Amino acid sequence: MKFSKIDRDLKTREYFDRYYHWLINKGDKKQLFDIDQEIQAKEIELHLENHPEVQDQNKETINWVIKNAGKFRNFINSVKELAIFMYFIQNVDPECNNEKFDENYDKMIELYNDLKDNLIDSIY
Repeated sequence: MKFSKIDRDLKTREYFDRYYHWLINKGDKKQLFDIDQEIQAKEIELHLENHPEVQDQNKETINWVIKNAGKFRNFINSVKELAIFMYFIQNVDPECNNEKFDENYDKMIELYNDLKDNLIDSIY
């Protein structure tokens, strides 16, 4: 599995929150699949909104998937890994409460991106 650098933007945080809440609520595999599909559909929708000149949206959607599927999957897997790490931190360290959640989130992104810069693309 490959991973990608993580941006500190609202979209990434929204996706992180969805996966994190899935973990803390003990969601099932179907719910996880649904989250993946909803996020991908949102990304495609945003792409189409940013390209109003496109006449054939079905063809453009297929082209987006062909061009971006691998990079997008790497990004989503990276966000899921961050959610898993946060889940572990929140459950192992009783001192890590909600007040430190945002601080830990930012620090994890920094560390994760540092790993990406200093390790090979695939560690698995």
